[in-house]
Amino acid sequence: MFGILVGIFAFFQEDLIKLNKKYLILLLPFFISLLVINFPYNLGIIVLAIGLIIFAVKSLIFKSEILNATITSFLFSGLILSIQISLYPIYSRFIVHVNRIDFLSPVISFFANLFDLSSSVNNGMVFIQTYQQTYPFTTTLEKLGFFVWFNILIAVIITLFIFYDKKKLFRNLSMFLIISFFYLIIRYVFFIYLYINTQELKIFWNPIYLTLSFIPLALIFIKILKIEHKLDLSYLSKFPLSKKSIPALIVVFLFFFLIVGAFIFQDPGNLKKGNILIDECHSEWEDSIKPLDTKWFGMLSTYNYYSWVDWINYYYDISQNNDILTYELLKNYDILILKCPTESYESDEIQAIVQFVEQGGGLLLIGDHTDVFGMNTYLNQIAENFGIRFNTDATYELGTGKLSEFKPNSYFSHIVVSKLGTFEFMTSCTLEAPLLSENIIIGNRLISEPGTYS
Repeated sequence: MFGILVGIFAFFQEDLIKLNKKYLILLLPFFISLLVINFPYNLGIIVLAIGLIIFAVKSLIFKSEILNATITSFLFSGLILSIQISLYPIYSRFIVHVNRIDFLSPVISFFANLFDLSSSVNNGMVFIQTYQQTYPFTTTLEKLGFFVWFNILIAVIITLFIFYDKKKLFRNLSMFLIISFFYLIIRYVFFIYLYINTQELKIFWNPIYLTLSFIPLALIFIKILKIEHKLDLSYLSKFPLSKKSIPALIVVFLFFFLIVGAFIFQDPGNLKKGNILIDECHSEWEDSIKPLDTKWFGMLSTYNYYSWVDWINYYYDISQNNDILTYELLKNYDILILKCPTESYESDEIQAIVQFVEQGGGLLLIGDHTDVFGMNTYLNQIAENFGIRFNTDATYELGTGKLSEFKPNSYFSHIVVSKLGTFEFMTSCTLEAPLLSENIIIGNRLISEPGTYS
């Protein structure tokens, strides 16, 4: 809303928009889209639709310079929002594979020392020494405000493309990237200073602080990247849709539809018979053999998988293994479940499991938080053969520190969770996985804390 207001002032007293009235036909697909696409993914369409409605009112009732500027601002903002939101699913899919960026920690430390903070780096972490205590900081994309900056980058590219000479586009974009790099570093150092003085962790994600922290960057570029020519939208006075252009538009639509479809489609695989083997040989935790009753109590009656296995047995044939794992054993099953191991796997067992998977077997690995009882270390003996790693941390809901909640996305959810309702987690560990892996669940609004048993 603030951006649209700024746009109105920017485009005021400029007779910029001369839309053909036939563009109002776009309101029909916009309204249909609003019924299909959930908020906030429809935000750009909402803004574009409002711009067209104002244009319709202006055309029918009266002319006004401020209405001209308002229409231009809404359409310009709606275009930027639509592109930003359309790139978000791609952004979220790939950015989850990049969390800590330790190579920037020495740069953070250098600037922290320039601003009179006693700083050093060890094992990728920035340590700030005060009279009271030493504060450790990881360097992550979230703390740098990368998501906000990424959206600004999209808007800048669009603005440069529309307003600037194409010959100078690369130069201006390079200037933006260089200045942004140093700005994000200095901004993070400033937030470190704020945290040390307030002890409020939420300053790193509070929307008000986030917004205010990027306004100076906008003011810098107002001064440096001045508009060089007026916005020319004269070509919009002619409505390009004709009998000849409709087939081309349909082809373009199908191209993007199929590209997105191929990107989000998840192959469910071949239907298996449903013979499952759950390994009990390597685990003394989350027992699945001893049934729950009213005669035995204690920790293992609380941390117990018996009811879970009993439930699976209603749908599939599930067996428990209490011996070493061999390929001769595994080849009789469709899926192997390794849950919460408390002892190491032998090299022959690891080789047998890898062979089982390579021959089409399914493998379900169940770990826990903070490498408790060494179970993530033992699982990584298997998982690392497939490019997956269980981290030794614990996650909590960012704002409350309590249960974190997952709800499948209506459009981009993996087939495994597509029928799942709301699901709650507590202290799950995070995973490292290959960039092109199928992400079944991506967590958000999470804080990750390293495990310590000192």
